[in-house]
Amino acid sequence: MIRSIFAAVLLLALTTAVQAQGLSLGFGASGGLNIPIAQDDQGSGTGFALRAILRPISLVAFEANLNLASYGDPELDVEGVTNDLEGSSVTAYGIDATLGGGAGPGFHPFLIGGLGMFDVSRDQTAAFDEDGAQFGWTAGLGFAIGVGRNLSLDLRGRLNIIPTEGSSSQKSAFVLGGLNFYLGK
Repeated sequence: MIRSIFAAVLLLALTTAVQAQGLSLGFGASGGLNIPIAQDDQGSGTGFALRAILRPISLVAFEANLNLASYGDPELDVEGVTNDLEGSSVTAYGIDATLGGGAGPGFHPFLIGGLGMFDVSRDQTAAFDEDGAQFGWTAGLGFAIGVGRNLSLDLRGRLNIIPTEGSSSQKSAFVLGGLNFYLGK
């Protein structure tokens, strides 16, 4: 009970401070598809994202994010070979910058660019996989549809690029839909 009251008071104080500075602070959650690009060893899977949004000016926002995704089982067509390989899972965290978008009623398109750490793992090949997270980047576009002063529907597509050993990389399209809730102006 005391934790809930403390959290409510802290949220109220944060909202008041953000509005006094003319900043916009928000939170978002979304889910969708994770689609591999030019990867025969992965199938399409699901993805989820959580983000904290800081908008210092109306056209620019910074989004700290956590992304959890999984690839589906690959469909390998090798004659005489049984495929029992499972898809990988990806945990990523980083920061994206968006140009455009915004809070409030209406249609708000935006561009996305970001950096992050990506940890790709597959239980069946864990002994051969690289250890730890790999640095990668993202790019994409999306739009928000404001359904009120503080709530918007968020639809976005992101290209995730994770460099791997040598000159290759893992690429996937992350197609997400969700909600953003803003505390400030």
